[in-house]
Amino acid sequence: MQNKVLSLFMSFVFLSVTAGSASACLFSSTENFAGTGSYLGNDYLELSGSGSGFVFDYTHTVTFSTSASSINFAKVSLTHHNNSDNPGELWFLSCGTECQLGVLSRSTGDGWVTDTFAIPNELYQTIQGGTWSLMLSLKETTSGTDKLWIDKSVLSGTYAPVPIPPAVFLFGSGLSGLFFLRRKKAVS
Repeated sequence: MQNKVLSLFMSFVFLSVTAGSASACLFSSTENFAGTGSYLGNDYLELSGSGSGFVFDYTHTVTFSTSASSINFAKVSLTHHNNSDNPGELWFLSCGTECQLGVLSRSTGDGWVTDTFAIPNELYQTIQGGTWSLMLSLKETTSGTDKLWIDKSVLSGTYAPVPIPPAVFLFGSGLSGLFFLRRKKAVS
């Protein structure tokens, strides 16, 4: 009897201590681009900018498996081909009009190139709840006719889920205690 009570008490203490600490969860959102052609088995969308100021906008929407209390880290990876990165052809990845994430690397050789950029934390520090949407822009700001093939964009990172209140574990341990008491009375 004392061993059962001690075991229940230790389980309750463990659950109470771990209830407030939530581990990081992973998230990922993939946007596949298609419509122009296929290269090395990957469908792609061709962006063709003529003159300066060509912009292509797209949005990632993440649905968290459990509601987020905060996002710890986020990054975006863009798979592309046909970017020469010459001074006359520079493609930039930006978070809408808010910030520039970086310049795409050269991708004119054989195969696809994936560039990864960290998302600045000021863009997600106030995110809470079940979803997060992030608008991204590919911009070509130089003169001339410039082409870029994009295959996919992946937004990924980690977030802290909303912790389960310790009261839930207290309620559960109370129910299990009542169950064991009832079972003991039924046996005797």
